[in-house]
Amino acid sequence: MVLGGGSRLWESPDELLDRYHRDVVPSPGGTVTHHLFWRK
Repeated sequence: MVLGGGSRLWESPDELLDRYHRDVVPSPGGTVTHHLFWRK
């Protein structure tokens, strides 16, 4: 994910799994996948 002028927040959402739970929800058409994070 890139924020603003290009500062990378993380390389992969998997890097956050030690601190956050993640739920992955694909759209019905398969064009978008939502990654939902909340603190452990």
